[in-house]
Amino acid sequence: PEDIKQIEEWTGLSCGKVIFDSNVDDWNQNTSVFNDRISGRSQLLFVVEDENRNTFGYYLETTVDPDGFAQKWIATDNKTFLFSELKDFLPLFRI
Repeated sequence: PEDIKQIEEWTGLSCGKVIFDSNVDDWNQNTSVFNDRISGRSQLLFVVEDENRNTFGYYLETTVDPDGFAQKWIATDNKTFLFSELKDFLPLFRI
């Protein structure tokens, strides 16, 4: 897809496998496998798709510390970026 090509261009990398999918993997507050899947990994792409198929997320270059927080990761990674693509955007205000 065109979205993937754009992200690959921005990062200089090829997109790999999905390591966590909230539609398939455990996402419950006390039992989620999310942290286990991302700990110790680097060059991660986090993508969220809403019910209108709008996508947004961010790219993280640095390695995720098992006991770190997102704020720590972003603060020390100068290659991190946010992105969004709004497919069915309705303006909140009309002029």
